[in-house]
Amino acid sequence: MLEEPPHDLPGTTKTQCVVVAQTQLKDRHPWLFLPDEEPGKWMEQSLFSTGIDSNFDLRGSYTLQSPPHCHPALEMLLAPGLALVQNIIGSGPISQQGFHGDKTYHRFLVLREGSNPPPECGEHRTEPGQSPFDYCQNHKWVKNDIRGFAEFECLGHPKEIKQPGSTFCKALALSSIAIRQAIMAVNVDGVSIWPPGQKQEDVYTEVFNILQYLVNYGCFDPIKDLRFILENFGWTKPLAATNQVWSNQMLIAMVRRGCLPNHADLEVLTDVLKERIQEEPDMYPTVDIRAWPLILIDFLQLKPSEVRNYVDPYDFGLQIKFQLCVGPVAQLEANHLEAAKILDKLELQAPCFTAEEFLDLFNQNPNWNRLLLLREGLRSASSDFRQEVLRLIDADIDQLDIGRDDNAILLQGLIDHLREDLRCCDNLFYAIKRNWIRARVTDMSAEQLCDYIETDPNHALLLKDVVNRLHTLKHYFQAAKILVRKKSQGTTCFEAHQNDPLLGYLRELYSEADDIPDRLGPIEEGSLILPISSCHPNYLRVADKEGAELALQRLSHDLELNAPPTRSPIIGIYWQWLCFNAQQDLWPQASSISIAYEVGGQNVFVFFDLYFLDTCSGLSDAGQRAVEACKQMLRRILEAHHILKVVHNMNSQSLAILQRAVAPRGCFYREEKRARLEPFMEVSLLLAFARSTTPVDGGCYELANAVRDYLRLELCTAEAMMNPCRRPLRESQVHYALTMAWCPLLIARVLCSSDTTCGEPKVGHIWPDEVSQFIFAAPPDGHDWSHHLWNSSFGKATQNDHPPIEAPARKDVWFEQSEEARDFRKNLPEPFQRERLAETLEHLRSIRITQDSPLAPLMGTIVQWLCYTATAQATLKVLYEAQEQAIEVAETGGTPDPNDSIADSGNGRCGRQRCSSIVQCDVLLQKRGEVVASQSAHQHRAIRWVANHLPTAAVPHPEEVKAGNCRDW
Repeated sequence: MLEEPPHDLPGTTKTQCVVVAQTQLKDRHPWLFLPDEEPGKWMEQSLFSTGIDSNFDLRGSYTLQSPPHCHPALEMLLAPGLALVQNIIGSGPISQQGFHGDKTYHRFLVLREGSNPPPECGEHRTEPGQSPFDYCQNHKWVKNDIRGFAEFECLGHPKEIKQPGSTFCKALALSSIAIRQAIMAVNVDGVSIWPPGQKQEDVYTEVFNILQYLVNYGCFDPIKDLRFILENFGWTKPLAATNQVWSNQMLIAMVRRGCLPNHADLEVLTDVLKERIQEEPDMYPTVDIRAWPLILIDFLQLKPSEVRNYVDPYDFGLQIKFQLCVGPVAQLEANHLEAAKILDKLELQAPCFTAEEFLDLFNQNPNWNRLLLLREGLRSASSDFRQEVLRLIDADIDQLDIGRDDNAILLQGLIDHLREDLRCCDNLFYAIKRNWIRARVTDMSAEQLCDYIETDPNHALLLKDVVNRLHTLKHYFQAAKILVRKKSQGTTCFEAHQNDPLLGYLRELYSEADDIPDRLGPIEEGSLILPISSCHPNYLRVADKEGAELALQRLSHDLELNAPPTRSPIIGIYWQWLCFNAQQDLWPQASSISIAYEVGGQNVFVFFDLYFLDTCSGLSDAGQRAVEACKQMLRRILEAHHILKVVHNMNSQSLAILQRAVAPRGCFYREEKRARLEPFMEVSLLLAFARSTTPVDGGCYELANAVRDYLRLELCTAEAMMNPCRRPLRESQVHYALTMAWCPLLIARVLCSSDTTCGEPKVGHIWPDEVSQFIFAAPPDGHDWSHHLWNSSFGKATQNDHPPIEAPARKDVWFEQSEEARDFRKNLPEPFQRERLAETLEHLRSIRITQDSPLAPLMGTIVQWLCYTATAQATLKVLYEAQEQAIEVAETGGTPDPNDSIADSGNGRCGRQRCSSIVQCDVLLQKRGEVVASQSAHQHRAIRWVANHLPTAAVPHPEEVKAGNCRDW
């Protein structure tokens, strides 16, 4: 169906047409001729007929006036056919050579035989809100009978037409323009009568019937003559863009439906035209460049990926420049936009232009809407070509002021609209990273800040920003810790602050302190510690080929990936990534993946260092194979139906980050190649049901709060702001990642344990039939399901309605028989919506597992293994034994046993670290007797405590310390 023609022509009732018909058609169809002012007198000629005889010269041109009372809708239905007859018969060689002869009459019947007369004609008015075309369409005589030129009769036999096919093709091209003009000329009271929707097809019926008649009658050979149709797309050049598109659509419709109704003939013609396009490069200047998308895609039915096999890129690119990118200044921007859309539709950006040429063409005038031009031109381009263009723009931006730099604003807009990877633009990525770090200097420790700035090529600039920001906020201890590091020395920032007395004093203090060795454990004292050490056999760190092989063998065996499963393993999974701006950085991927699970009474922890593997994989083929093997193993784990994946705070965006990290090589940007996550359990939703609240409640959303409430331990979050892409990682960073994978698994197990080993009714737990309602499967189409999950509600409670649950710390309150443990279990809040759980989760039907799902037969086994109380009890026992052993090591201050399961416990290390730091600080202060002597004992203790316990505290100037004004500090 053709689009509505543009409304840019003034209304008129005159039409250029010549109709060959029998004289006095009023004898057969008298109602076509309406009376004029004199009653009883009929018009002998009208818009629809003209008399001829044997001496009639068909080469003439006629301007006929429409009858004064002819209904516009009837005129509209016949006008396209009249325009076609004028161009094909009235003015072309067909009429000169084929339709002539002595005493031979030819006629085209305007209407079918047996047409019923129309209603009384007069003042044709429409009802309010009714279009004129709808008024006319309501009468059956228009809808059923009027099909102008529906039948043709020819008296005599026209001679064989010997004329070049280009002339006929030219007549078709001119007819497409005339048809549009004839339709737009019909108006009623200034309102266009153009029909809506599918009714438009009725307007062209006589056009296609005429052409089919000429083909069937042998007036021309469509395969031979239409070979020249391509050149006639150039006749529409004087038209505006919208008019040209509509006229070319009409021309294609006439060829496909009128001239070539036979599908076999159409295939032959398309093959002929494809051959011409490939072998005749001289044809490009004769064809309007705006018609090529219609020719190649709409007419020849080529796919955009096939176009480059037929079109000459060089000649096509030249015509883009000559026909559209040169001309009046007032039209240049609109022409460039049209050129961008043509290149986008045909996907010819890279074949026709280099990235530099493309950018020069559409980014030349700063007063244009460059974002619109480049966005439309790059929409269908390959990712490599788009990134190359973005890199050229990125090279010209101002890193220090991206908020007001035009190129930076343009680049951010293109990345947002094209959904391209921000990391291909080094300058813009650095500017965003710089703003992110400056806004969070007080939220991170000195070590974490150095993680972000020391690995950056612009280390000196970032160091200057961070130190100056800390100095302005009076965070002198952090600034001194950063300046004392080896990489900071010798920089301009170091030299600028070298004469600062307080920073110099603190730098000297920190420079003489011994480095504390890094161990696998938490940073904060008394926090939850994993029951493993760096040399424990159940701790697998995948960072090289050998580690990958060992981990793959262990995972395949433990999770039963290579054999029919006999059980349903339950694993906790956590992944980390680096993203400085979620609105602009659209393609982050996980840099590490942590997995924790229990098998045979042992807790196994696996850490996949994907960032390090990807970085080192380019060194050898063996390294690349190891990386692909790890990603394939992770995809199998994510998609394994018998393995339940327990996650916390996952949404569709974070899931996509995980899926991109394990995507096969070359499929990073292909969403259809993403691994599916099924089945999985979201612990935040489980906690929300248990607490009768929402998943965004503080006790559900914050894992540290959930660990404190249900495991009675403190979760160390000091490494939450770490740089996950820094290498090598600290052992404390690895410990934090593994803890974030293990804790949701522990919480899920204790909440879902099903039997009553404590000898009391089960209160606060989740029953097995309820557990199955919280097991989901992520949809494969990338549908954003997470907003439904996070909008779930299981009661009237809000975020502040549930205070922390009171119970003894560091104790197993789930399976012990002590009075405190019993009180804890008795006081747990009971789920509010047990009876309406299925109804409450109805909005999550897009990710719920239905009865016809392949996962349905496995649900019973999965729930059984998750609710197995013996596993939960054994795991908690191991957890609390590890905490007690860590406390003993911290209190004794001795050297841990290397063979102990928590030999590298961070608690012991943390306690010794703080004690040794205080001793070292005392020694350093004693060496500076002049400073210590000028301070009171209170001031001395305050400085010593702040130096080791509050690294982010604001420190006063040394003069204020000497004056004794630091008591409040």
